[in-house]
Amino acid sequence: MGRTISLFSGYSQKENRTTNYCLLVLKMIYEENPKFLAEILSGLVGYDMSEFVGVRFRQQERKPGTVPDGLISQRSFTVYIETKNFDWFYNQQLENHLEALSGETQGLKVLLALGNFDGDISQRFDLIKRLCKKKYRGQIFFSAVSFEDYINVIEDLLVLPKNVSDIVRDLRVYLDEEGLLPSWRNSLDVVNCAGLPEDVLEGHVYMCPAQAGAYSHARCKYFGMYRQKRVEQIAIIRAVVDVESQDQATLLWANTDDKTSLLLSEAKNRVQQLRPGEFPTRVFLLDELFETTFSKDSPGGMLGSKQYFDISRFGAENAEQLSDYLRGKSWSELR
Repeated sequence: MGRTISLFSGYSQKENRTTNYCLLVLKMIYEENPKFLAEILSGLVGYDMSEFVGVRFRQQERKPGTVPDGLISQRSFTVYIETKNFDWFYNQQLENHLEALSGETQGLKVLLALGNFDGDISQRFDLIKRLCKKKYRGQIFFSAVSFEDYINVIEDLLVLPKNVSDIVRDLRVYLDEEGLLPSWRNSLDVVNCAGLPEDVLEGHVYMCPAQAGAYSHARCKYFGMYRQKRVEQIAIIRAVVDVESQDQATLLWANTDDKTSLLLSEAKNRVQQLRPGEFPTRVFLLDELFETTFSKDSPGGMLGSKQYFDISRFGAENAEQLSDYLRGKSWSELR
């Protein structure tokens, strides 16, 4: 048997606790106003659910053989949620959910994949979408939602009473502490570019072997070009692409809305121009560069090929602002 959503869930597994907390917030919002829940679900699913959530009050509505003076009714809808703290959804589990959903009572049916998605997922669930359309004839809606989108929809769509908005804020803190929100937006990847600075300065790219270990990079919004004990340039990382051959490339992640096909093509062209025949190559596609002076104030050079900095304190909205904030500062001030 399933459990009732509760403040005191008792679950030991993180995914179960996360599901409980996310549903608890929806439950509290519904109890405050059913229309609020309808707006949230509509935002998450991309389908207007206002007619399905909450009790309807009608009068003089004709029914077969009679016209009651008043009518109180509630339409049926069912939402299945599969939660993953990592992006490791697998089709068989989702197909099983679809099959079970098809056996539910009549009404709107939705399968929601709530996960810690990263990168382009536009083609990620093609099979599940095809099943919804063909096998289930459009009677089941499917939507893949990141934790960031989930919490943003709640915060952006509604003006909630303080007691509920405080709980939503606590949920954001919990999701962030569990690593389920993209802290990459406030991260600066400082990379040693002393070897080939012209790649960055002239080509607006950084390239390295597509290997694990020293050459693997966590997702960050900003790139810092380092040489001679200081960061000289700051840029937004548009995307990172692994180019396996002249004809094959894989998008690791993108911080832009540019089409994936265009990013892959651009990365392959850069390799052809600057590293012909060197495969596999990891390509950082960089946006406009902005000068700064962010100095390493400890003895010696940079340990390793990269260093990460949390720059959330500055509240920078773009690379130009961040370059201004960092100008004249030392590394120790951010540690």
